Amino acid sequence: MRAEFKESLLKIISRQDVRLTLQFLPLVASVRWRLWFTPFARLHAEWRTLVQSELDGAARLENASFSTPPTPAERALINEVWDCAHAVRRAAHLVPRGSCLTQAMALQLVLARRGQPCSVRIGVGRAELTKNEANPTKNEGAEISKAEMSAVSHDTGRFEAHAWVEWQGRVIMGGNIARWKPLTIFAPATLSPQTASLSEPS
Repeated sequence: MRAEFKESLLKIISRQDVRLTLQFLPLVASVRWRLWFTPFARLHAEWRTLVQSELDGAARLENASFSTPPTPAERALINEVWDCAHAVRRAAHLVPRGSCLTQAMALQLVLARRGQPCSVRIGVGRAELTKNEANPTKNEGAEISKAEMSAVSHDTGRFEAHAWVEWQGRVIMGGNIARWKPLTIFAPATLSPQTASLSEPS
């Protein structure tokens, strides 16, 4: 069974995917190291400078809106950005505590080195309940309806933090951000100053 799984996995992951994943692994690990040992206020300032320096050293394309529909060149750029996002996410699985913030910051640096400015946003939202938390009187594995989940959601009092990446008006890492309220942002000076005006989390 394990051999069949590996064979199926190799069919899905191309050589390009593997190359990018291995290429980004040291970067993801270094970002995780910074998050462990650098105070947030210092990291926020240093990271903005670092990303901007990478952008200044790259042959940057203008951060303008794409045509509708995108041209072949724009489509190729979009595909490249998505490939980078997927590779960073895979590399993070090999790094201890490769959190969403670790992945988002690593992807921001990867894109900066390719001349593509993007922003990392950090937000908070109410924690989602597990089935057992929603109705502890039911046996484990029992089905819990959406109505039951929503009926007790206000009783948790717990909040979660999440980080995502926005590029060219698209969320390219972080999934559905509907339930997250933005609190702070990591953005290079290249982007509009008003996008970087959100306050740091307390």
